[in-house]
Amino acid sequence: MAYPTSLLTEFRRWAERKPAQRAVLDHDVYASRARGELVVRSSRTVLQMWDDVTALAVSLRQLGLLRGDMVALQLPNWHEWLVTHLACYAIGAVTMPISPVFRTRDVARQLDIADVRALVVPTSFGSFDYLAMGAELQGTNAGLKVVIGVGEVPAGSSALAWHELTRLGSGPDRAQLRSDIAAGRYANGVDDPMLLNFTSGTTGEPKGVLHSTATINSVVGSAAARLELTQDETVFVANTLGHAGGFLNGIYLPLLLSAPIVYMDLWDAGLALQVIERERITYGPAMPPYLIDMINHPSFARADISSWRTARVSGGIMPHEVIAQLHRQIPTIRLCPGWGMSELSYVTCGSPHDPVEKLSYTDGRPLDPCQIQIRDELGERELPLGEAGEIVVRSPGLTAGYLGRSELTAAAFTADGWFRSGDVGRVDADGYLTIVGRSKDIVLRGGENVPVVEIEAMIAEHPRVAAVAVIGVPDARLGERVCAVLELTDPATPVTVDELRGYLADKELTRQFIPEYVVTVERLPRTPSGKIRKVIVRDEVAPRFT
Repeated sequence: MAYPTSLLTEFRRWAERKPAQRAVLDHDVYASRARGELVVRSSRTVLQMWDDVTALAVSLRQLGLLRGDMVALQLPNWHEWLVTHLACYAIGAVTMPISPVFRTRDVARQLDIADVRALVVPTSFGSFDYLAMGAELQGTNAGLKVVIGVGEVPAGSSALAWHELTRLGSGPDRAQLRSDIAAGRYANGVDDPMLLNFTSGTTGEPKGVLHSTATINSVVGSAAARLELTQDETVFVANTLGHAGGFLNGIYLPLLLSAPIVYMDLWDAGLALQVIERERITYGPAMPPYLIDMINHPSFARADISSWRTARVSGGIMPHEVIAQLHRQIPTIRLCPGWGMSELSYVTCGSPHDPVEKLSYTDGRPLDPCQIQIRDELGERELPLGEAGEIVVRSPGLTAGYLGRSELTAAAFTADGWFRSGDVGRVDADGYLTIVGRSKDIVLRGGENVPVVEIEAMIAEHPRVAAVAVIGVPDARLGERVCAVLELTDPATPVTVDELRGYLADKELTRQFIPEYVVTVERLPRTPSGKIRKVIVRDEVAPRFT
């Protein structure tokens, strides 16, 4: 299979080949729950999408957005997400995804770091007022030139209406600019930055990870070939497009294949089973919690999901025995494991033809362009087959670097140029990787990196907390949940989990990051220099939750 290098060119060719084919179908989960039936929010053909892309690109350019400018997208999984990304691509701007669950404090930090010029948000989604947040951010961030609302923008709002921008950009007076944009005159080059994802690691602060068309194309194309995916797929994506995995599976991969996409804007296992059955889904990425939710749902036994042939399973820690059980319970689907990270996109992937044992108990083989080694804790010596150590990687899918943080970029590599993942794994005699842990201080809750150091700093400000260690504890559904291990100033006055959750919510910490458990200890273990020994804390506390 030949893979394109320009998303804009490939999408235009798709529109020329199959203008009437449905490109995107998205579902409104809130409305579906309220009505007790599956509600389609929108359905767009390839030609309609292409016209929207060029029209919106015209308006974005006329708003003053230029090559290299950052545009933040904090949208649910709606067709407007895809249109906006391609419109940014068409004018040379950089898309910066933000998960819809993030609130003002976290969004503000990312906008500041990236020097964002435009923010695109829903006018209505759940109970949060995204337009009010946008107005607040414009008041505190001088670089944020425009907020664009998808939906009905109320009178008096400073936000611009997405659909009005699309209408204006389609006018006959802008035909020449639209033609220039359609021809790719302003589009991103293959090696230009086109995506900025934020990730948090041991520092606890958000780090901007830059990717180009070339870096993503090199590994996503290889994964599509490994999974034997074609333009005949119908791709289902329910994990948020605001994360790296959601973007790769829900934006880049379908565009690469010229394959129709079906979105859900929130996760709901029962509705997902209905979507898979009704739309005859053939491929979908699957986070382990989603799979567990589906097989445990009352309607699972009677749902016809036989069309769903292949799933790439990633995005969370999951005991391999659970994956083996899933293979037994849904034998029609090949659950192909994969490992990757924001900095590298995809690194490993299983194949539908792999033995079930490998699909169940490993994390796949390196993709053709990728090399991995298992090294000692210093990152210097390669370890023998079967021995666990830090995974280091060479890949054309590697990020161009951390935005504005050259020192972090340099520190991420070994002396001989391999990227240090911070994950611990081993490789068997057949070349299959198995993840066994992490060398970095990270909690992965349902596929989301939790900023441990930042949370610890917040909790340490609590007047009754003398010291704190935030760790991940095992969870059958999410892989890990967040646990705060506290050393108190006075053991006679404990800090309850409800009190701590309220305290952190008042500090505007994103809800998914707030600890779900609190464990109190008399004294946290420390090194001679006074640093808390997190490995010992994890080893002593985590077994209580198994």
